[in-house]
Amino acid sequence: MIYFAGSIIVLFAIVGVLLTAVTLPGIWIMLLVALLVHAFWTDGLLDWYSLGAAGLLAIGAEIAEFLASAAGSGKAGGSRHGMIGSIVGSIIGMILGQIVIPIPIVGAMIGAVIGAGAGATLGERGLAKRSWKESWRSGKGAATGRALSIVVKTGFAVATAGVLIAGVLIPGGAATSGAEGPPALDPAISETAPEAAYETGPEPASSREAGAEPPGSAGPDGGI
Repeated sequence: MIYFAGSIIVLFAIVGVLLTAVTLPGIWIMLLVALLVHAFWTDGLLDWYSLGAAGLLAIGAEIAEFLASAAGSGKAGGSRHGMIGSIVGSIIGMILGQIVIPIPIVGAMIGAVIGAGAGATLGERGLAKRSWKESWRSGKGAATGRALSIVVKTGFAVATAGVLIAGVLIPGGAATSGAEGPPALDPAISETAPEAAYETGPEPASSREAGAEPPGSAGPDGGI
């Protein structure tokens, strides 16, 4: 059963990387599955060090994605309308990209980047009433930021999956599973044990059959 549980964690770790590549919350999905398996199925399969490291990577991925997107949009001077258009366009582009380019993951990634740029451009032009030149510059920055955020977050997803898979495949020993192994045998005791057994062993049968009276000793009536 523990092998089946480990296989589930490994499977969702790989799927989580692919989901992250198409701008879905794959890191949190793989982390959630690992926590559920650890808490309700096979306690001890993963230690808290592995789960804690995966959680820190998931938080770091969100921060890195935000900074990458903000850097691309902010550098181009995008407004709030452009950011909203970028998010909406990224979602629509991801769906259409997978349809137009029927290559798993690749079509969705390309569509998300193009959609982010187009959405930001339309948001700046239609809502913010900026010129086409300014709108285009904002859309270009949004597309660059989306592409950068996908690459960075996918890298974090690979690192998170690596931590979880390593935690499953590399046994943590007794300290991880909570099981105690047999007590260690003192070398001094193990060396002297055969001698002690020989010294305290049963008396040979020949000694008992010979009797306790040597020749010439006094009998029961005191005679010789």
